[in-house]
Amino acid sequence: YCDELLPELTPFTTKPFPYRAYVVNGQAPNAMALPGGVILVTRGLFGTLHSEAEVVSVLAHELGHIERGHCFDAVRLELLARKAGAGQLGELADLVTQLMMRHAYSKSLEHEADDYAFMLMTGSRWDPRGIAAAFRSFKVYLDRAGESSAPQANPLRDYFQSHPPVEIRAD
Repeated sequence: YCDELLPELTPFTTKPFPYRAYVVNGQAPNAMALPGGVILVTRGLFGTLHSEAEVVSVLAHELGHIERGHCFDAVRLELLARKAGAGQLGELADLVTQLMMRHAYSKSLEHEADDYAFMLMTGSRWDPRGIAAAFRSFKVYLDRAGESSAPQANPLRDYFQSHPPVEIRAD
């Protein structure tokens, strides 16, 4: 099903490889992009989302990660960290710095992929409001699972989350 949706999105892409989507087991709604044009979508995603536009918005978001090079950026950062090979004290300082920067970096990548998905969907037959609808569906899932974000901002907690809060992303 996802592979049937991708060809309508890929005319807007620039990477030279074929995009493929694979459904993997997993009850939590999730999707991830891998280098080389591979998108993994959990089965739980289909039980959480309520429209084809929501599914397409997730695929478009993952295409954004691939098209913007986020997958390769993560690999490059890891290789650079290993190549640095500093002493134990330096490694500890590098680890702390890396942990602090990774969270802010991943949030900016998520925003960039969200923006890419919106741009992609505005050029497609799907309603770009499907993106916000998908985030609202994720919020309902998180509420039911008892994993809802707290109603008030907590800078320390929010900093260490890998993704921006779904409420902000839906807005």
